Amino acid sequence: MSAEKVRSLQDTLDFRALLNRNTYSFAVLVLIAGNLIPLIGAYIFGWSPASIMALYWMETVIIGLLNIVKILSTQEGMGGKGFLAVFFTLHFGGFCAGHAAFLGSLFGMSDVIKSLIEFGPLFWTGLSFLVTHSISMIINFYGKGEYKRRDANTQMFMPYGRIIILHVVIILSGFLSFLFGGMAGVILLVALKTVADIGAHVASHALREVASQPRV
Repeated sequence: MSAEKVRSLQDTLDFRALLNRNTYSFAVLVLIAGNLIPLIGAYIFGWSPASIMALYWMETVIIGLLNIVKILSTQEGMGGKGFLAVFFTLHFGGFCAGHAAFLGSLFGMSDVIKSLIEFGPLFWTGLSFLVTHSISMIINFYGKGEYKRRDANTQMFMPYGRIIILHVVIILSGFLSFLFGGMAGVILLVALKTVADIGAHVASHALREVASQPRV
């Protein structure tokens, strides 16, 4: 990788990019809108930080499911990418199951499960996450032709870095939100997660642009 590309990568990973007007594409604005939905739920329905963290876990599952679609959309033979899709499902699914067990043991999720089973507000909010991430996939992955430049193995690992960053932020901000309590804690949780989400989204797509350029 050339020095120019390294500098470009460093600029991408600099969170000062959050202050750049060009950062806020339509796809990023959609992600911001999706992240603001929990604030509405907390204000109207009195959601606790635990409920919001459960929603973010659902978002993780959605990202994983959409990544399976992306793996299968790469320009490779069905046998190879089919095997990677199955492997990713088992591996990433185990990761999500462990996180769910952690959240359940730490916060308890009976109210969350009840709301999902009864198609309550949490269910529809989770569905909104599916819509926003699907829009982002259509615009970036398909609309910008990322699927044509991506091999299945590379695509399989795409969500991990982003998800790890987001989970660290969610867990830390979750504890802080319980410390502050009330609406202030919920706002803190959503704000920190939104900033991390934007930074990770912009960085991941810029990294893909760098990786797709011919080597010098």
